[in-house]
Amino acid sequence: MLPRRRIDWSVILARGRAPGAASAPAWGEHAAPSDIAGLLHACDDLFSIRDADALLKRAVGLALEVVGLVRAGIYLYDEPLGLMLGTWGTDLERAIVDEHHAMFQLGPDGRHVFERAVSGGAHWTLVEDCPIITLDAQETRIVGRGWVVCTPICSAGGPLGMLYNDAGLTEARVDEGKQARAAILCALVGSLLAALRRAQPPVSAASPSEPVAERTFSSKLVEPRSDKTVSMGTLMPGPASAAVPCPEPGMAVSPRMSRK
Repeated sequence: MLPRRRIDWSVILARGRAPGAASAPAWGEHAAPSDIAGLLHACDDLFSIRDADALLKRAVGLALEVVGLVRAGIYLYDEPLGLMLGTWGTDLERAIVDEHHAMFQLGPDGRHVFERAVSGGAHWTLVEDCPIITLDAQETRIVGRGWVVCTPICSAGGPLGMLYNDAGLTEARVDEGKQARAAILCALVGSLLAALRRAQPPVSAASPSEPVAERTFSSKLVEPRSDKTVSMGTLMPGPASAAVPCPEPGMAVSPRMSRK
């Protein structure tokens, strides 16, 4: 092993020159972009949270308050069961709501979203022309159609969950800057969630006394001005109380990624 040597700028610049001949590097004080700086500062309180559910609820709040998403919700991935499990979401008035009663089976399209994120191919995926829904106590209602963005929450060990966000009924367009900041938030949440899970392993979604086949949505999906009941088996929830159908052949799906 080589012995250490000094590489101070003042030392290497002055080497072989007359004293004072080498100009000193100019130090600047350029401010970081306010949106990124604000996000990083707001995320400071996440590091003090020791409960996984509280972490996820606060993350949804940051997605609304700091990132600026209209509606957002986080679902956790139960890989052994192939299910996405609701945690916290947003209603049409942008209030944070409890969505622990919601779940859906992750299809091939959803798994592909995870695969692209883990490989670095895309940090978020846009799905267009999706049902926008609300989760009432006894039923799920379609209130419109629009886009949903899926942003994976991952750790070094693999996918942990997904942040879904949409525009609700506002007709807002997809803002790539906001989606990029949401991806940064999800990366941080993934690291913190993985650390909490290592400290306290999670309990499986289905208890031994509750067969998986019985863990289905008991509520009806009712379309506007219609009594038609729609199967919940093909739905992939979007933000908070929103959901999108798992994309089928012919549905417009636009892969997007945050700028590197």
